[in-house]
This record gives sequence, C-alpha cells and structure tokens, in this order.
Amino acid sequence: MSRFAVLILVVATLFLLGNSSAKTVRSTLVYAHCTNRRRNVSAVLCGNYQYGSVVAKHLEDAATYRLAFWPDDDDHWCSVPGENVSFYGKAVFGVLRPTNGSVCPNGDAEVNVRLDVLKSRGGEVALFEEGPLSRWYTNPDVNISRFEGSVFYFDSPSVQEMERLYQNNRNECDDMELRFYTSDVESFNLAYLLNVLIPTFCVVLGGIWSGRSRKSLYFPRAGRKGQLGTTDPLNGDDREDKSDHTSARQKSTGKQEEIEHLGCATIMIAIAFTVSLILLLYFFYDYLIWFFLVIYVVGSADSLYKCLTVVIGRNRLLEYGWPVCNICSASGSRCFGRCKKKLCPFKLTLRLLCFSLPITWFVVRKKWYAFILQDVLGVFISITAIRFFRLPSLKVATIFLTMFLLYDVFMVSGSPYLTKGCSIMTYVATGGFCNDSELMAGSHVWRESLPLVFLFPHVTPNSVQCLKYSSITSYPFALYGIGDVILPGSVVGFGCAYDLSCKTPYMLYFAVSSVAYALGTSFTFYIGRLLSTSQPALLYLVPAVLLPTHLIGLCRGEWKKLWNGQLHTPDNAVVAATDGTAEARLPNE
Repeated sequence: MSRFAVLILVVATLFLLGNSSAKTVRSTLVYAHCTNRRRNVSAVLCGNYQYGSVVAKHLEDAATYRLAFWPDDDDHWCSVPGENVSFYGKAVFGVLRPTNGSVCPNGDAEVNVRLDVLKSRGGEVALFEEGPLSRWYTNPDVNISRFEGSVFYFDSPSVQEMERLYQNNRNECDDMELRFYTSDVESFNLAYLLNVLIPTFCVVLGGIWSGRSRKSLYFPRAGRKGQLGTTDPLNGDDREDKSDHTSARQKSTGKQEEIEHLGCATIMIAIAFTVSLILLLYFFYDYLIWFFLVIYVVGSADSLYKCLTVVIGRNRLLEYGWPVCNICSASGSRCFGRCKKKLCPFKLTLRLLCFSLPITWFVVRKKWYAFILQDVLGVFISITAIRFFRLPSLKVATIFLTMFLLYDVFMVSGSPYLTKGCSIMTYVATGGFCNDSELMAGSHVWRESLPLVFLFPHVTPNSVQCLKYSSITSYPFALYGIGDVILPGSVVGFGCAYDLSCKTPYMLYFAVSSVAYALGTSFTFYIGRLLSTSQPALLYLVPAVLLPTHLIGLCRGEWKKLWNGQLHTPDNAVVAATDGTAEARLPNE
C-alpha cells in the first residue's frame, strides 16, 4: 500500500503542474495605517477588504481618510443623518451585525441600504467591525458595485487598538488618519528566499540519493569492492525488502528492470493517466479529494519512513526482528508463509511514529499553522519521489519533461477555452472555484484542497506587527508545486548517477544542473514579480536543467552515452557479478 501511495503521489504532483507555478496566492487581506496626528502615535492593523473595493497597492499610493462616526454614536446606522452631514473624505465606522437580534426600532437595516445612505452623504469608505475574519473573508451580502466605494472589515482586537490610539474619545477622531493598502509582499521577504532554497535543497539531496542508489543497482560489486561487510546507507533501502538468500545477480536484474521500464509508451500512458485524473477531479472533486487526502497521508508517512531509515543507517536495531512462523487455518489444510520473515519491533515503532506527523497535519489542516507541517512533509515527499522516479537516459528525460512542459502550458492557457472560461487547474487547486470572484464569494465555506504544494507565507514587518492586534493569523502565501521539484530533480539525479559511474571531475553534470535549477527557480519568481502574474514554472525549469546537460555532454564528447543512458566505469570494463557471470556489458562507443 505504501509503495502504491508513493506512486500515486508522484502522478498527482504531475497533474498539478499547471497551477503549481511560482505565484502568490491572492487574498482580501488589507493593512490600515492608523496615525493620531496630535499625539504622534501610529499602528498598523490587519483586516479584510470587500472583494471589488478600490485599494492601493502601496502605502505611498494610498489616499488619506479621517476617522468618523455616525451621528449620535449610532454604530448600527439605524438613523438617517441630516442633509447637513457630510462624510466626504472620511472612513465611517460601523457595526455590521448586532450580537443579539436587531437593535434598530424598525428592524435591522439591510447593509446595502445603509451603504446607500452613506453614499448619499458623500461617503466613500465604510469601516465595519466584523468577525471572525480570515485571509479570504468577504461579505457575500454586500453589493460593492452598487456602493461604488470601498468597504473594510476589522475584528474586535483591531478596533480596540484603534480606540487606544484616540484614547476612546470620539471627539478626537478628527485627529485620526487612516490609509488602506493591500500588502507589502512586493518587497523582498523570507518567502522568496525559501522558495529558492527549499526546492533546491530537495533537488540536491534527492539527486544524490537517486544517483547513489542508481550506481549500486548497475554496479552492485563496485560499491562493495574492498569494503566487505559494509554497506552504503543511502542504498540500504534498495535491499530492504529483499530476502537474505537472494543472489546478487537476482537483485541487480530485478532492480535494473525497475529503471529500464520507463520508455516512450510508458510516457504516453503517464500523460494519459495524468489527464484522466485531473478530469475526474474536475467533475467529481467533492468525492475524489478524500481519496487523495488518504493517499497523501499514507504516501507522506512512507516517504518520511524511507528518509529516516537512511539517516539512521544500517543500525542493528533495524536488523533485529522476531520470527514470524506459519499461519494455518483451523483444520491445518492451508498455511501461509514460513518462519523466514522477521517482524522488527523497531521498524514497526518507527512506521507508527512516521504516521503520526501526517495524521497530525490532517487534524489541524484547517489551522493557519498547518502550512508548517505541509512543507515538512513536502520535503520528504520530494526527496523520496526523486529517488523513486529514476529516468534511464537523457533521451527519455528530454521527451518526458518536454511533454509535461506542453501539458503545463496548455492547462494554464488552453483549458479555459474548453471549459467556458474556467481553468481546470485553478478549479482543482483552489478547492472547486473557477475564478477569484467565486473564491471570494465562497471564502466563508471551508473547501478541501490538494496539499501537494509548498506554502511560504510572506513574513513582512507589517504582517508580524498585525499578530499583536488581529486574530487574522494567515497571510498571502507564495506557492511552489512539488511536481516542479520532482521532474527537474529526476534530471539532476540522472546527472549524479552518470558522474558517480564515470567519475566525472567535480561531479560536473550534477553540480551544473543543480545550480541551473536554482537559477531557473529564481528567474521564475523574477518574471512573476515583473509581470505581476503567475508563471508556469516548468517553462523555465525544464530548459534550465536540460540545456546545460546537453551542452556539457556535447563539449565533452559524452552526449551519445548520456542520450542512450550508458553508465560505465572509467576503464569501460565489464562489471562482473558475484557469481562470476557477466553482470552488465556496456556497448563500446
């Protein structure tokens, strides 16, 4: 089940490539820069803006409004102000909903009617106390096009901080200046750095693991030559499930088949299966999402287990086990197995501990801090998938990545023309919403989404300061898909395997492709910020990792070997199996 789960996770990350490009997830988060001119004190508060409101992007571009209240301290706006009252250039405070029934004598006035009154008195900005708020909050009852102004929502802690600035004396509200702007995520922050470092870390570590295990599969004796009785901990997982009585030739043959089966037919099957999965999710999202969540929990637990067993190495605790004998029926007519397998209590305990982390994520996935666990699990999934997803040759790598590059671009740009303007990738990644307006309208309803992405919050001075005053503890995220790590990482792993088998100076192919991947990731985010739109990451990552590999191979005269996947020893000698028979004979140039 665990191996199947890892396979499904790999395929699932592939069909999410179209929406896993480097981008910032939009939100309705707004900052309010509040200043008391007379007292010379200020604070930055967090709230939400009504979707469709006109809000400045930067503080320098934001208009300045003075704080105002409804006449006679009528925070629910039950009364109609006189004709002499003007709210021009002011942000008018109000309470959107009463806590216990209606407080207005003639019933609670509908919010759009109250906004009409504000508009008739020259008001352009409404400031409502509302809660609870979230990163996506917007009020579906407010008709912003009818009001033709801006509506902002702040929770009780933010309102209390605002009251502290004017010492809860509404006579001093004229001294309060408010400026509203969306965010400061355009400035450089930790999210942009993490979006380069963490995927690159996964690609480098996964590539090393893939290359070392690939070398041991092609040359099982080379790794043991002169090191009898020792094993490479990075390759221990390849032999974990093998019987102690299996010959070295059987091991190598079985594993070599594992990496040689990925041909052109398999690529086409993978593409077809990927498209089928995303179409099934598009039409049956509410049902299939639970299947993928279960697969995610099982697959991430297995990935964590495989990584930890490598870190622990060939510890004796991993080899100690209790014998498991025959399990027979009551009549004794049918028995299953013999007393050869062993049940390792340490491995069993380790697996249970590995399941605890994804199960914890599943329980707290609706909390703002769930992204931390999701990113940790994403690291283990990426590293394990790169090791598992070994490409046999540069030819297969080029065809495979090019096919998914075209798939990526089509799903971003072409699918809306086939679905009446609804992007299939956006629908799947946002939990069943086709566009921003649907996403904001359904923000009060929790929708499950596929967790196969890295989430990095834009931690800025304003967002940290808002933690003091607001209950909104989630911020705009920078997204990076796990599929954009696995596919380029498989090329890095192939380069590492070639370097190790051919003893290339300075691990040239591995080093260059790793640096190229980091530069490609950085360029993707630079283009995204320059154009202020999301970019399909594979459009830049695929050329970044493939072109240097092809060019170096041509310059060194090794392109043909790379293209055909001919891994060999430096002296081109035939690698012999432990039983004396020819293990692998590589063709001459």
